[in-house]
Amino acid sequence: MECKKSIWANYRVKCIGDVNDVPRPCKLGASVMVKIVDYCSQCNGTINLSHAAFSSIANLKAASTACGEQGTATYYERPYVPSACFGNQDYGDLVAGASDKIWNARKACGTSYSVKCIGGVNNVPHPCLDGTSLTVKIVDYCSNCNGTINLSDAAFSKIALLRAGKIEVEFDRV
Repeated sequence: MECKKSIWANYRVKCIGDVNDVPRPCKLGASVMVKIVDYCSQCNGTINLSHAAFSSIANLKAASTACGEQGTATYYERPYVPSACFGNQDYGDLVAGASDKIWNARKACGTSYSVKCIGGVNNVPHPCLDGTSLTVKIVDYCSNCNGTINLSDAAFSKIALLRAGKIEVEFDRV
């Protein structure tokens, strides 16, 4: 009898070794239970873990082996309120507006995304800051922001030079 497990099931995932030059990428003995919730056609790996799942089993410096969704980010300046999701309620500086790709008929409101700059779009050399990533909360809708995600200027400046204006990003819902 052949055992068939649905792809949309729960899986226990454990880091077993490196595929790049990051020394000791795995957290000793750590594993995480994950549920497959989406298909990632552009991923180079077998499974695409969320930021939280990956960081629970491996050193985040090895995260370049993982693949999030890719798109572009722009930024907007204060005031960050009112917003399409929460009106005049202020959620701080690390917020973003969602394009149609993320918006999903307001279902994106309140969700959080890990965002990392992976390259430039304009002619600004080396726009990314040290490969850092940050987590933002979706508080607004941006139908015409000319990017996948419209970061607050405070968030954008933590991962890239503001003068870049628009950057390539990797992003994952967390």
